Amino acid sequence: MTKSRIPRRLCFAAAVTGMVACLALVSPQTAQAFTGPVAVGNKPVAVGIDSVNHRVFVTNSTNSVSFLDGNSATPTAVNVMVGAPQSGIAVDSAAHLAFVTLPNQNKVAVIDTAAATPALIRDVAVGSFPTGIAIDPSTHLVFVANSASANVSRFDGTTTTPTVSTIGVGAVPLGIGIDTVSHTVFVSNTNGDSVTTFTSLDGLVTRSTIPVGPGVGAVAVDSPSHSVFVSNTGGSAVYRFDDSIPNPTPTTVAVGLHPQGISVDEASGTVYVSNLDEDSVSHFDAGATGTPKVTTEAVGGSGPLGLAVDSSTSTIYAALSKGTAVARLGAVTPQAPSITSGNPPAATVGAPYSFTFTATGRPVPTISVTGTIPPGLAFDSVTDVLSGTPTAAGSYTIAVSASSLAGTTDSIHYILTANLPTPTPIPSPTSTATATPTSVTAGGSLPGGKAQLAHTGADEPLRGVLAASALGLLAAGAASALLVTRRRRTTGTPGARR
Repeated sequence: MTKSRIPRRLCFAAAVTGMVACLALVSPQTAQAFTGPVAVGNKPVAVGIDSVNHRVFVTNSTNSVSFLDGNSATPTAVNVMVGAPQSGIAVDSAAHLAFVTLPNQNKVAVIDTAAATPALIRDVAVGSFPTGIAIDPSTHLVFVANSASANVSRFDGTTTTPTVSTIGVGAVPLGIGIDTVSHTVFVSNTNGDSVTTFTSLDGLVTRSTIPVGPGVGAVAVDSPSHSVFVSNTGGSAVYRFDDSIPNPTPTTVAVGLHPQGISVDEASGTVYVSNLDEDSVSHFDAGATGTPKVTTEAVGGSGPLGLAVDSSTSTIYAALSKGTAVARLGAVTPQAPSITSGNPPAATVGAPYSFTFTATGRPVPTISVTGTIPPGLAFDSVTDVLSGTPTAAGSYTIAVSASSLAGTTDSIHYILTANLPTPTPIPSPTSTATATPTSVTAGGSLPGGKAQLAHTGADEPLRGVLAASALGLLAAGAASALLVTRRRRTTGTPGARR
């Protein structure tokens, strides 16, 4: 992608547990495998990062938020008491404030992230059972999805005693995300299989409802492309649609089992999805056209929900909700794409053909095939397979390229030959010897030992007739011979005598 991207904060929902987190997402390097874990509180849910001082905050199912120093190679978590189990978290890095939803108290706790020891400084009353939370960083406006009151609370996060307004949405709102370019808020309605949208600047009736599909949970937005992503918590896919067009039709991207958390790193244009029951994180290009390639990383723990990326260290954190830790993924230098599949073999006109192109690199490269492809063949950019049945012989020049977000491209030109089929040889004719007749006696055997049936006598009258006919013919022949002889003997010169 060639878009210029600005880091922002994004929110995801942990829909199975009714908890949501907002992430401070920044420019990541795709990593190879999660390491750790780093001990935090019991059943952690969401992760948020102050991208300025690299402090990491983790919401737990206990009465405290875990805080750890992301600059440390071996961080140790410190508890920040907030008085109740938490759900989502959103970090305003410019203001050094973290906002944590407390569902059982109908409040949002506010933590000073810049203090020597981060601490709770105030709380804000919101709607019933708040879960999802997001911040518009340019206005510092905070939006909270209240799942039990079918509305969203809105207030200025930098004000000590803010005025809270309410915006009605669909039934059981859960996930929430913001397009920071258009200042549009997106809220998933779990009981309506839909997403409600409205403008963050006024929060008035300038809103609409977009049908999405069953199991809607987390919401994240890629602001540069206005692409919206919603996790299907009951399946294995992420819904996506383009909000820049009216009445968009959502499509799906296949990921792991029961996706929960979802976020977008706008600096690299990468979507991250936590797969709760597959213990993995899937990621793909947010701006990919068609079906994007999805890469899945094992997290090294159980039940990943929230995940966040530190900007300068390129470290990814994933909350392991079935334990007491977060998995940490260290920075990995991107690997340039390299085509590894070699020369494609020759094809044959009229015969099925299939060849898979492969390439290495991190992030996973996207492969394209251009040039002159033999008639009858086609390239599938999702499977990277060139296949079909060639219809014309010849030599064709194709260009294969592998590119990725690492910023480099590997290209190779190949000559792909389509040959005519080899003619099938015609066999030479062979002479057949004439068989010598062989007499067979009645009741005897045929040549080769085959039995000959004996006569029963039923054809004896016919045999007599045939014999009589033969004798008659012989007699007639003899008479004719005598007549001819006699004529020959009596023919001569007139008057001649014997």
